[in-house]
Amino acid sequence: MREQMKVLEKVILVNLDITVWSGRTKIRPQDLVAVEGKLPPSDLASLGHKKTIDPKELSAFGSIRKEMERACLEVGTRFLGGYAIPEDQFDSLARKLTAAVEKAEGAKQKLLANYDHRIETWIARHHEWANIIRRAVVPSPVVANRIRFDWTAVRVSPATTGDGVTAGSIHAKAEGLGSQLFREVATEASTTYRRSYEGKDKVGQKALRPIKTLRKKMESLRFLDRRIGPICNEVDAVLEGLPKTGFITDSELLALRGLVILLSDEDRMKRAGEKALGMLVEDDEQLAEANEDSESEIETDEPVEVPDPEPEVVQAAEEAEIEAEETPVEETPMPLPEKKKAVPTSGWFF
Repeated sequence: MREQMKVLEKVILVNLDITVWSGRTKIRPQDLVAVEGKLPPSDLASLGHKKTIDPKELSAFGSIRKEMERACLEVGTRFLGGYAIPEDQFDSLARKLTAAVEKAEGAKQKLLANYDHRIETWIARHHEWANIIRRAVVPSPVVANRIRFDWTAVRVSPATTGDGVTAGSIHAKAEGLGSQLFREVATEASTTYRRSYEGKDKVGQKALRPIKTLRKKMESLRFLDRRIGPICNEVDAVLEGLPKTGFITDSELLALRGLVILLSDEDRMKRAGEKALGMLVEDDEQLAEANEDSESEIETDEPVEVPDPEPEVVQAAEEAEIEAEETPVEETPMPLPEKKKAVPTSGWFF
C-alpha cells in the first residue's frame, strides 16, 4: 500500500472536458420521402442521421481534440477516466493544453461569426432537400453551448472511512498503472509496425519518430514499474546504433524491426524487463537444474547387471569394423561461414 501511495504522490490527474457538436440530427420518417424517385445522398444522410452543415466546417474541433489527447498520452497514461501525468512533465503539458483550448475557442468564434451563411451554403448544395435540412437546423446559441474545450488537474489522494479504512479500490488502480502503460505502448507500437515496418526492406528517419515518442513516454513514467527501465535502455541501444541520416536497411533494420516487435507485445516486454533485472532464471540454469533432478531420480545403490551380447552380434560388429577400415573416406572441406554485420542492439531480449 505504501508503494501505491508513492506512485500517487508523483502524478497529477488531468481530465479533459471536451464536447464537440457533430452537426447531425436524427432522421425522422418525413425525411425519408423520396424526391423525384431519389433518396437523400450519402453526404447528407447516413446511418440514421442527417447533416445540417458541411462536416468540413467542424473538422478543426476533432483535430484539436485529438491533439489534446495525444499530448496527454505522450507523457502520461490513462487513469480514473483521465490521465496520470508525472509531476516533472505537467508544466509543459499545461502549456500545450492551454494553447489548444485557445485554438478551439478561436475556431468556435470563427464558426459562429458566419454560422447562418455556412448553413445556407450547405442547403444550396443540396437544394432538393432544403426542407429536411431547415427543419433540423440548430440555432447558433445552442451550437455555442455544445462546443466546449476545457481541462482540469487535481491531486489524487485516497479517501478513508471513519474507522480509517481506505474507501474504494484506489490502491488497486494505482498498482495497475504499470500494466496500463505497457498496454498503451504495445498498442501504439503495433500500429507503428503495421504502418511503417511491415513488409519494408528499408525505412526512413521519419519512421523513428513514433519509437522516440514511446521512449519519452516510458522514461517519464518508469517509476510506475521497474521493468520499464531496461526496456528504455534497449530502445537507446538500438537507436544509438542506427544511421543519423538516410535510409535504414540490412542488419540495422532487422534490429529496429525486432525492437518494434518487442514493444508491440505487452507480455514480452514484461518478461524481457524481468530477465534484464535478473527476476527470471536463465534457460540454461533451468536446464541444469532439471538435469540434476533427473540424475538424482535414477541414482541407486544396487549394481546394474549388463547382459553379455550374443555371439552373432559380436561377429557382425567385428566384420563391419574391418570393412570400415578398408574403405577410404574422401574428406570434403567445410565451407566457411559468411561474415555478418553486427546488429546494433544489446541483444538481451532476442
